[in-house]
Amino acid sequence: MKNKTKTLVLALILVYLAGALSLDVLATKMKGAYSKAPWGEGFINVFTSEAAKFSRKGLIIWSGSLVHDFYLSIYPNMPTLITANPPMWSIKHFMGFFINLIEPFYIVAIMLTGFYIIFVSQSPVNRAKAKKWFGKLIIGLVLISISPLLVEVLYFISSNLSKQIMNLADVELALGSFKAASQGLWDMFKYLTMIHRYGGVEIFLIDTVVMMALYLIMFMRYIMAGLLAVLLPAALFFYSWDLTRNVGKMMFEQLIIWIFMQMGWAVGLVIVSVAVVTLPSVAPSMPIEFLYITSLLFMMAVPFMILGVMNWMGLSIFMFEVVQAAPLSSGAVLFGETTIERKPVVEEEVIVKPPEDY
Repeated sequence: MKNKTKTLVLALILVYLAGALSLDVLATKMKGAYSKAPWGEGFINVFTSEAAKFSRKGLIIWSGSLVHDFYLSIYPNMPTLITANPPMWSIKHFMGFFINLIEPFYIVAIMLTGFYIIFVSQSPVNRAKAKKWFGKLIIGLVLISISPLLVEVLYFISSNLSKQIMNLADVELALGSFKAASQGLWDMFKYLTMIHRYGGVEIFLIDTVVMMALYLIMFMRYIMAGLLAVLLPAALFFYSWDLTRNVGKMMFEQLIIWIFMQMGWAVGLVIVSVAVVTLPSVAPSMPIEFLYITSLLFMMAVPFMILGVMNWMGLSIFMFEVVQAAPLSSGAVLFGETTIERKPVVEEEVIVKPPEDY
């Protein structure tokens, strides 16, 4: 295929030079006496001018091919880039800083709460509230201490689910579609550049921007998954207090979204693979190039779709708050009421006594 392309390019160059030289000879003969330069000198001038033009065009195509080939490597490496997660050894190092910074606050708060329950509080309601806070502080301290393990579990679940999803179809079909779309844009840029020096710049920009956007989005997902994982102890700390609960919830939502974005890309590869196989038979009149370009743009839009669709994470966390808060609070009140100097209930005896009139 490459030999055919080179042969076609060489033939176009020869035809172009022959046409330019023929036109110059014809113009020289028509000028007759008005022509000051001899035919040989005009031939050399035309040949030199056209050779300089083709050299510039060749330089443009060659420099563009370096950029194109670099970004084109994203397609064979896309499954690996999708399932990649930051190394845990580097994340644990930075998470340890936040853990060591936050744990003393929890220890002091637990000690003060325990002192309040034992020596200060006399009201059953206040003691029940203090016990509820005591339980939350213990849970928060445990979660912060094991936050590196939580991150590792999230990475493991997301990466393995993404691999399992990609095994549902032959993702090489999708990768071939993306590559064909980029290659089609690149070929169009080459041919337009041969015709006109700046004729294919817009096509080259579209091709480069799309591939560069895929690279940048995957790189950004990798960085965000690591950065938000490092901040998980801080997110748990903020979530433990009513004043900063919304901040902690937002940080935790973003961590889940950026980690599990891999699954969205995996689903996108499966969808494109199925579409490449089925759509040509369903819609035979549809140009195959349109399918290639559409699949590439769809893959680039997947992360933005996820960032909008996965707002349901906020609803899930809110439901978790409601479910875990109600039993804890009611259980703490019941525990406090049943353990603090409860007097005998005499109302039942009063109710069952007969009226005094009898």
